[in-house]
Amino acid sequence: MRRSFVVALQINQSINQFIHQLYMKILFIRPSVLLILTFDHLFFLSVNRMVLPVLECLTVRNPRNTEWLRVARKAYGYEGWLNRTNNAYYYRIELNKKNNFTSASVRHRTDGIILEVSTSDRLIRNRLHNPADVSSAENLGRLLALRCLKAGIHFACVHIPDLETSEKSRAFRNALESSGLVLKEFETIEPNYHVDKRYHWIYEQLDREKPLDIDDK
Repeated sequence: MRRSFVVALQINQSINQFIHQLYMKILFIRPSVLLILTFDHLFFLSVNRMVLPVLECLTVRNPRNTEWLRVARKAYGYEGWLNRTNNAYYYRIELNKKNNFTSASVRHRTDGIILEVSTSDRLIRNRLHNPADVSSAENLGRLLALRCLKAGIHFACVHIPDLETSEKSRAFRNALESSGLVLKEFETIEPNYHVDKRYHWIYEQLDREKPLDIDDK
């Protein structure tokens, strides 16, 4: 009986040591997996005392998370001529056409230009017959879409004023769309009581067709 108890104790210690090493590896790779393992299995509760002090030091700082959740505010309020550049966006693709080269960029609403490709680059220029023709604009759109997808940008607005009149602009836009980039952004989720409970009041529009209930005195 005593021997079996000692063997069981040694097995328990080895298992706890293995779990502790597993926690450290998961904590280094992906902290969210650690939380899933902690609360989904009761056997891991014995190691929480070692892991929780480490978790208190971790802070997830991802400013793009609110954009994926559609909670971050856009620059709404521009109408008519003031909204000619489409200011309500998270990411906007712009095309700049010159006589000797063509460039395209992705602009963030607060950080400015974050991605840019141009046919004036030597590596791109050496593979093009003409850096300012229609085929160069099409290849430029493919390259920009590839870089956007690698950077985690899957949705973006397009601001090309001469899209209907320029063949080069149409080729650029078609290349973006055919490469897998979605040229449209979802509408933001407006804060209200159903989304955020901190809004402790609910505004309901009165229906004027229904008579008001007024007690006659």
